[in-house]
Amino acid sequence: MKTKMLAIALIGIVSFGNAQMKNENFKVIKSIPVSGNGGWDYLTVNPTNHFLYVSHSTQVNIVNPETSASEGVIENQEGVHGIAFDDENRGYITNGKSNSVFVFDVKTNEKIANINVGEKPDAVIFDDYSNKIIVANAKSNSLSIINPKNLMVEKTIALIGNPEYIASNLKGKIYVNIEDKSKIAEINLAEGKVLNYFSLGKDESPSGLAIDNKTHRLFSACEEHLVVVDAENGKIVSALPIAKGCDGVVFDAKSKMVFASTYSGVISNYLEKSKNDFVVLEDIKTETGARTITLNPMTQKVYVPTAEYGVSEDINARRLPVKDGTFHVLEVSR
Repeated sequence: MKTKMLAIALIGIVSFGNAQMKNENFKVIKSIPVSGNGGWDYLTVNPTNHFLYVSHSTQVNIVNPETSASEGVIENQEGVHGIAFDDENRGYITNGKSNSVFVFDVKTNEKIANINVGEKPDAVIFDDYSNKIIVANAKSNSLSIINPKNLMVEKTIALIGNPEYIASNLKGKIYVNIEDKSKIAEINLAEGKVLNYFSLGKDESPSGLAIDNKTHRLFSACEEHLVVVDAENGKIVSALPIAKGCDGVVFDAKSKMVFASTYSGVISNYLEKSKNDFVVLEDIKTETGARTITLNPMTQKVYVPTAEYGVSEDINARRLPVKDGTFHVLEVSR
């Protein structure tokens, strides 16, 4: 990032470098084994049963984080990326290879419907305000808005680039990271209209996105920074340094802490003291590859998935090969 942006970052950081504050003893509490092989992307906590739903190649693993027991597997999926739940206790799984969303009954895990969306559906959220399921279509540069009442796509919103994660202000607006343009799209959901594109600076490649709806601050997880943006005017508040390879960020409204998970094997985290005042906390050591993240807001526990890695024969490989039978989820808490 350019010098100007780094200067902005330093203004917003109360303490950095050798003056890192303790993170109240956040650490990996346990490792939960998950069956099956293959890659992974997002995971999420069901708000009703509090089970973890973990994307895992051609399936979704359901895990009870309290007992570490498997509660089932939703199989025969085609390139799982994200999972979300509506207020009728139905689940939605994005299948990137079939350009569809698989809808299932949470009580039985049985299929309810299969909804065609855009190309390579990736992230998915349920917006409580509009009561809509929102799907980010990575290849077709669009959002599919699904109405849970009839399980149909009611509108498609075109974007200028590849959408990554989505956040809602719970008042009718949603925000979407545009990975290849280093921007955040501000969208009026009722109108299906893009209002603005907020710049994140050059070459930031934003992925994960979270929001504090009290301070109106967006937290955009980028390659080496957690860029904090004022959701009301699009201005950059801070560019907070984080470890490399971030693919997810969550905000805990109770503790006012922001957690950014990284491939590097640490969670970078900050305390939001006020809307423009952030304190860097000690990195939380996890494991290599634990780049996506979810939070259970009830327990304030954080979860990151990863696996053991082998050695690559390709010296130019971006990532190491995954060892079969080693996939697991790490639970991080006090």
